[in-house]
Amino acid sequence: MRTWIAVAAAAAITAGTAACGNPGHPAGWSADNVRVCEHYRTQRADIKAIAEPTLADAQKAIVWVAADAAEATPGTPLARDLNAMSAAQVNLNGPDSAVYETSRRVEQDCAALGVAF
Repeated sequence: MRTWIAVAAAAAITAGTAACGNPGHPAGWSADNVRVCEHYRTQRADIKAIAEPTLADAQKAIVWVAADAAEATPGTPLARDLNAMSAAQVNLNGPDSAVYETSRRVEQDCAALGVAF
């Protein structure tokens, strides 16, 4: 199961990072990113509300972040930071602080779009 989660997350990361080279933003990119931020905020609240998270809960959160990364408008700070967070989550040898730091950047990106946590 863990392998499947990592593969799904890696596919979403690859799709998101491949598109991040776009220097321009398509019309409606801000509204799209607001929707991604609202979705991320809801998912984050759902995970934080779990008293005793399980491995399945962690795996679900990894897939959710990877999906949000793939949905964010390529080339924007939100897309960059969600992709970095997703990569940090699947890096089993990386420090937990990498996930925390990228999560803080995602929150700042969302706050800049008017989505508060």
